[in-house]
Amino acid sequence: MTTAPRMSRTPACAVPSATIRFRSFGFAASACWARATAPASCCERYSTPAGERYWTDCAPAVAWANATTQRVAVAIKCARIVNLEVREGPGVAPSNLSSRGRGDPRLQLIRCSSPAADLRRPAVPSQLHCSPDSAQHRSTSMKKLVALGLLVLVSTVALAQDPPAAGRGGRAGQGGRGAPDPRDMGGGTCAANAYNCKDAANPLPPANTVWMEEMTWMDVRDALKAGKTTAIITTGGMEPNGPWLVTGKHNYVLHANCEAIARKLGNALCAPTVKFVPEGRIDPQSSHMVSPGTISMREDTFRNVLVDIVHSLKMHDFKQIFLIGDSGGNQAGQRAVADSLNKLWNADPLVAHIQDYYTYNVVATHMEEHGIKEDTAKAERMHDDPIITLNMWIDDPKSVRAAERKKVGKASINGISIADDKKNKELATKIVAFRAQYTIEAMQKAIANKGTIPAPTGRRGGPPPQ
Repeated sequence: MTTAPRMSRTPACAVPSATIRFRSFGFAASACWARATAPASCCERYSTPAGERYWTDCAPAVAWANATTQRVAVAIKCARIVNLEVREGPGVAPSNLSSRGRGDPRLQLIRCSSPAADLRRPAVPSQLHCSPDSAQHRSTSMKKLVALGLLVLVSTVALAQDPPAAGRGGRAGQGGRGAPDPRDMGGGTCAANAYNCKDAANPLPPANTVWMEEMTWMDVRDALKAGKTTAIITTGGMEPNGPWLVTGKHNYVLHANCEAIARKLGNALCAPTVKFVPEGRIDPQSSHMVSPGTISMREDTFRNVLVDIVHSLKMHDFKQIFLIGDSGGNQAGQRAVADSLNKLWNADPLVAHIQDYYTYNVVATHMEEHGIKEDTAKAERMHDDPIITLNMWIDDPKSVRAAERKKVGKASINGISIADDKKNKELATKIVAFRAQYTIEAMQKAIANKGTIPAPTGRRGGPPPQ
């Protein structure tokens, strides 16, 4: 994992420390504290890509973690401790992180740990202190949990710092003897093949695509050099949508819409769609998870995935990174991640969640002028409507089972026919064009605002959330 650049070292300074508070449910201990202290010789400021900042010039004024945390400790390389890993799950629920007694109500600790000065060697664990009111309740189960967490954490950190040597087709020499060649790029070594060199000329013409996954690394490199420094991260989902629409509904919609947005912007590329998002509790099942075919993701996992994607794009010098989600359950996590990272990096790059992309009511109102006016008496009351059906249809008619529905006389939804392919294309093109333009206008507002704009209010006059 990559840490942010190291800041200035101060010869003499105070000893920084961080205090972590968490709650445990299912165990006797109800409120425990783990204290992590770094030696005075480590007077540097570190920040992790997930949004944790610890101290500036060794003043322990800022020590916090947020819901996007992965390994907080990566930020404190010089701290001679490996503490505790607190995860949300059976028996454990995280609480706020406190900095010098001041908790930040906006933030929640999901996982927190601190590595040793030398991450390749076992670390010295810090002490675990329980508050007086719960000390008598500490159980053997909690002790075992902490011990197991420390063991797993130390092993994980060691493995992360010492990856196995590259095999056939890997980056031989990068992790071996000698310093890596700064020219190495493209999955191999510059010495082995000229195409593995940072500045190697692209032997192919520019790719006619806006999707990074359809480009070579050289294509992306050259697109960035040509000014395509805006990245769009799309989040979809896998969920039930009645008998006609496939479970990947939102992913098909985003494939059509991100393409249109990026091409209209002219300076943008689309990251691969994040197809797995929060869809309900996994076990016991809730919400969409009760239907087969649904794949859900815990909220903290979803946010962590977004953090890593955004941070990866930042490291490749994208200057504007926008998050758009086609499902209601994606919005809060995207907003939280965008706000956190945009603040951490001082809008360089700009990271913004575009809530207006998801205003389906606005799209429905616009399309009423073009003949899509649903008859409430004919409403089928399914997780489906004409707008989203046509938005999927233009990407792939098979995704809405168009041919099969025509054969059985079911080529309509809420009283709107989809039997005429020519009319479908006309309407779907207008839907995509409108959504692209509306989203771009929201992106421009976010740029002017130097971050995510306030969420739009209300959904009246349109279809229910998709």
